[in-house]
Amino acid sequence: MTPYQVANGVLNIIGTGAGGLVCDSGEEPVKDWNSTTITDATKFVYSGMLITVSNAVNTAAPPFAFEVEDEVKQKESVSFEYDAGSPVANGTGGYVWGVRKSTASPWAIGTQARSYGVQYMVIDVGDIANSNAWIFVNPIDGTTNHLFAMTPDALDNSPTGAGEGYRRREGPGGWIWGQFGDAICQPTFTVSKFAMSTNYADV
Repeated sequence: MTPYQVANGVLNIIGTGAGGLVCDSGEEPVKDWNSTTITDATKFVYSGMLITVSNAVNTAAPPFAFEVEDEVKQKESVSFEYDAGSPVANGTGGYVWGVRKSTASPWAIGTQARSYGVQYMVIDVGDIANSNAWIFVNPIDGTTNHLFAMTPDALDNSPTGAGEGYRRREGPGGWIWGQFGDAICQPTFTVSKFAMSTNYADV
């Protein structure tokens, strides 16, 4: 879907689907962090966003996700994510967060309702060694003990479907906003800030 349309500092991914949303299968923006690749497979990875969601679809298998890849410097195909999170409509005028730790495992859909049109700080945590994945919303500070004392919006700690970071010991090295198929359009969202690091306080 190029060229990307940027206006007033906003990247608009526009397609031919409902509301002008992208409905094409495949990955959209991909950032391969050649100079800041996280390769330590013993650490947790924290990706954080200030995000406002204005629409999502109600499905057990979200067609769209924010993904942390372990493809260091794009040495491999970007077909597997290390962990991913997606907004999922809850049927009551809001949405919940879903998370999964690999493309092989099912989505874990949370139950904490979030409101459309409200900006939240969302922290996606990936445990490389054990392939767990968490979504936390609006943490109080940058202390990991306080973060994990929270109830996560979504948690995938199933024993099967280990993430690629676990199998290949590479560590995540990129970030993708991905569309998995064209049957259902992606949710609409605005991301105001994004950060990724093994240092949660920095994120």
